[in-house]
Amino acid sequence: MAEKAQNKQRDDLFDYLHWRGDLYMWQSPFSEVDNLLLSVACYLDFAGIVPENFESSVTFREATDTFCRKPPSEQMLGSLLPMEIPKLARQTALSKRFAGTRVTGFINRIDEQKQMQFCAMTFLLPDDTIFVAYRGTDDTIVGWKEDFMLAFMTPVPAQRSAMLYLNYVANLYPNKRIRVGGHSKGGNLAIYAAIYALPHVQERLEMAYSNDGPGFMPEVLREPGYLAVQDRLMNYVPQSSIVGVLLHHAGKFQIIRSTQKALLQHDPFSWVIAGPRFVYEKSRSSFGAKADATLDRFLDSLTRAQRKLFIDNLFHMISASGAKTLTDILRNKLRSARVIIGTFGKLEREDREMMWRIMHQLLRASRESGRIEDEQKEAARAIERDIRKENTKKAKERQRALAESKKQQKITPSKAEALPKATKPKPTKRPARADNKKAPKA
Repeated sequence: MAEKAQNKQRDDLFDYLHWRGDLYMWQSPFSEVDNLLLSVACYLDFAGIVPENFESSVTFREATDTFCRKPPSEQMLGSLLPMEIPKLARQTALSKRFAGTRVTGFINRIDEQKQMQFCAMTFLLPDDTIFVAYRGTDDTIVGWKEDFMLAFMTPVPAQRSAMLYLNYVANLYPNKRIRVGGHSKGGNLAIYAAIYALPHVQERLEMAYSNDGPGFMPEVLREPGYLAVQDRLMNYVPQSSIVGVLLHHAGKFQIIRSTQKALLQHDPFSWVIAGPRFVYEKSRSSFGAKADATLDRFLDSLTRAQRKLFIDNLFHMISASGAKTLTDILRNKLRSARVIIGTFGKLEREDREMMWRIMHQLLRASRESGRIEDEQKEAARAIERDIRKENTKKAKERQRALAESKKQQKITPSKAEALPKATKPKPTKRPARADNKKAPKA
């Protein structure tokens, strides 16, 4: 029995479909795991399969059938995305749970001039609701640069496209409740779209899900729109993941269990599921806490202008290799490395010194976090020694000091920045019709 219980705690997305895929949504309501299934499906390239213009739709099953008939070379999703995604999407579409689900509005835009990677699609679910899914970062260099741009600007181009897309879809289906979600950067786009959606769209929002997606610049949390939807914003982050704890997070924050370690926990196929939910953890792992503190100290040590200059120079070096995707770089590792190093040497002296200085600051932040962690471990050991010696008064004093130390580490300067409370938006008259009548220009 113990062995069975242990195995149950390690169920993944495929197990969820095996055990609960035959439950219709009227039997078991839409769940947080359903959100992840649809968010992951958005990584598939449905161009030419799922209509872009919303004038028609196809069943989810038809869409995955057609995709899986593509040659294997056309089903590749890039170097970093899990190879199991097409299989998972196919099993999701075939399940009774998603029987009758239709898909439409598949938009995929890569714009090097705007520095934008944006992809979204709309699911018309059997419970008479809409799920808008936003794709996370794909294999493109443009997509990765836009991710880094989140550290110094708001909005990035994909965030604005996400907001326009949500408003447009909501106006097309005025009587349906709405959920939005995405994995990685897609989760950031889902939360952003919910915060900046039109007021009458926000009224119909059921939930916005960020599945290990990065956060925002602090000014986003000052917006009236944030206050209007903050109780319907949900962030899921594995106990040691790094991506999902970057910057400031909006809404609720739930730590979940993963079978992988460190950066590999970003893989949604490693997330542990029990019944209709993820398995929750009470706190971040030791590695996760140290990573949080390191990144917070590092980002706090840089101005936004410094962050921008570093990122612009970094991607200038990468682009000099001629690579358009991460796969291009990995296929020509030695050549790409030579070009990148050579381009670094050609930068202006001030830029080279700045980049070295920033990398040194990252190492220094890591060492500082390690020092604090060591001090906290030693304090915990001292408490244990005092308790064994029955010196309870001294042990309590040390416990208070340790708790204060952990509190200060958790609330680092960048996240402790005082944010004025968002003011409630003034009542507005509900628009009679859609505000965005034209299709969004992604």
